[in-house]
Amino acid sequence: MVVFVVVVFLVLVVVILLVLNCAQLQKRSKVRLPGFLVGLMVILDGFCNSLAQDLFLLLLRHLEFGFWR
Repeated sequence: MVVFVVVVFLVLVVVILLVLNCAQLQKRSKVRLPGFLVGLMVILDGFCNSLAQDLFLLLLRHLEFGFWR
């Protein structure tokens, strides 16, 4: 299950990087991004932030740190 979550997270990161790269290219050519791309970037950003937080907490639970107990 953890491997599946990590793979999904990595795929989403790649998609976000591609969208941001597209945004940079569009910004240089002074063309506005379509609304759906902006919405997609906001949704993926929020999803990845919450997923990263969940993965971090899961990692902390499985690792044994003295200060965490």
